[in-house]
Amino acid sequence: YEVLAGQAIYLQQSSYSSIYTLANVWDVVLMKEGFWHITINPSQTEVLIMANIVSNNFSSIYDDFKLKKWGRYYL
Repeated sequence: YEVLAGQAIYLQQSSYSSIYTLANVWDVVLMKEGFWHITINPSQTEVLIMANIVSNNFSSIYDDFKLKKWGRYYL
């Protein structure tokens, strides 16, 4: 993901670990394989705009997240 405007918190989570990344304009954040993620706009007044580039062979896998019906942490 690349932040084009605003600020983003990317919270990557698995059953055993969590990674928190604060990203500003022009920052690029790569998602770890085997982790689901939540994107958070920490501002109540600033718009978050981001780009997401993925491979044609990519598909989202949120089975664990759906099964548990929760994220490890929330903001």
